[in-house]
Amino acid sequence: MAHKIVLFVQPAYNYSSGEVEYAEVLIRNYRGLDKVPNILRFVHRNNIEESFDLEVLNETLDLLNKYNKKPRYPIGVNLCSESIAKEDIADKIIYNIDSYGISHDTIVIEVNEHTDFKDDIVKKNIHKLRKAGIRIALDDFGIDNSNLYSLMNCDIDILKVDRAFIDSNSEREESQHEILKALMQLCNALKLKHIVEGIETSRQLKKIQNLGYSVVQGYLYERPIPFDDFIMQY
Repeated sequence: MAHKIVLFVQPAYNYSSGEVEYAEVLIRNYRGLDKVPNILRFVHRNNIEESFDLEVLNETLDLLNKYNKKPRYPIGVNLCSESIAKEDIADKIIYNIDSYGISHDTIVIEVNEHTDFKDDIVKKNIHKLRKAGIRIALDDFGIDNSNLYSLMNCDIDILKVDRAFIDSNSEREESQHEILKALMQLCNALKLKHIVEGIETSRQLKKIQNLGYSVVQGYLYERPIPFDDFIMQY
């Protein structure tokens, strides 16, 4: 029987150090569904966000264990907004990582823009994960609930700047520039690591480098690749 989960990985590259600094796990097949929108619709329609997220986490841990190789950089695993709001999700994540004997600092949990950061359970789970040494990345910063309020109320370690701030729409270029400049100042002040998403052209790269950004994720450096290939290559 074919494996019901297929995972890919997209690295984030630091153009200052010349090294891969981060790698995000992406799902490419789940129970026979091979398109991400279809997978997510299936998960949400059946209210299985928590079990889905834990399956993806466990598959990630299983692949790392299979190759008996500790990555030189953290591996990011996404968590649905419904999952991070579950009372015991942090305990389950910690237990599962420990059951594989993998160091907590190997895994980063990415919380997305739909997360309700005002929710007390969400804040408690994030606090518990960070206390255990599992870092938190705030994905798609700048859209929906992923905003300044979330920075103020939820401790995070990595800020992932949404691609909306780096597109090439000339009408918004000046405002994008000022927002990106302010975000870099914010990252420096709060001692946050950064990843700029969606970098696809040399022009985009040069623009953000001029503002002090160095870590990028996007097709310019690397498209998503199969997890097995990633482990062997990186």
